Amino acid sequence: MTPAALGVTKDLEPHYRKLRDEEEKLREELRVKHEKLRKSLYLWDKLGRESRAWELRSDLSERSMKNLAGEGMGGAAF
Repeated sequence: MTPAALGVTKDLEPHYRKLRDEEEKLREELRVKHEKLRKSLYLWDKLGRESRAWELRSDLSERSMKNLAGEGMGGAAF
């Protein structure tokens, strides 16, 4: 919309235009920040899932090694 259509007088047009430009700039900065936050949260979730998967693998590997060493459920065989 043009300033005249909104009832802005000629002497206020430069100020109105400046405010509109500032608004657009702030909206773009906010959009960029939201996008960056979204990507960071996605990465955080992904790394959390990978961490839990590696923890499970480690636990299973440790349990397997104990079973091979005879420290399994039955205790000592001799």
